[in-house]
Amino acid sequence: MTTLTKSTLYPVVQSLMDELLNPHMFTGALGAGMSVPAVNISNTKTGFRLELAAPGFDKKDFKIETQDDLLIISAEKESEKVEDEDKYTRKEFSMSSFKRTFNLPGDILLEEVKASYKDGLLVLELRSSGKKLQHKRQIAIE
Repeated sequence: MTTLTKSTLYPVVQSLMDELLNPHMFTGALGAGMSVPAVNISNTKTGFRLELAAPGFDKKDFKIETQDDLLIISAEKESEKVEDEDKYTRKEFSMSSFKRTFNLPGDILLEEVKASYKDGLLVLELRSSGKKLQHKRQIAIE
């Protein structure tokens, strides 16, 4: 008769897989004021349109730049809320930031990239030339 032994490796592997596949794995970091805004990217007749949902920011909070074949969008906002109630003062600080990086096709005309921000939606229009080009540029928001 053979004796069956319980494998101790399976629970360890299962635990690691559960941690890796956990959709809330980054909740700690995200809850500390850093989040990743949702993005929609669509093809247009002249290139691409990128829409990034980032409510609560002002256009001065954004930094949009290109480097080689990368589009880098980041934002940082720091706010302080002060409330005086009777003889008690309460201060609340908050810091929100994010950084998203996108690979660009080599035919994007970087000098013609346009950005606008309205109602919490950052929109970038990226025109394509049909030829591979590479430049570095910071993009102002209108």
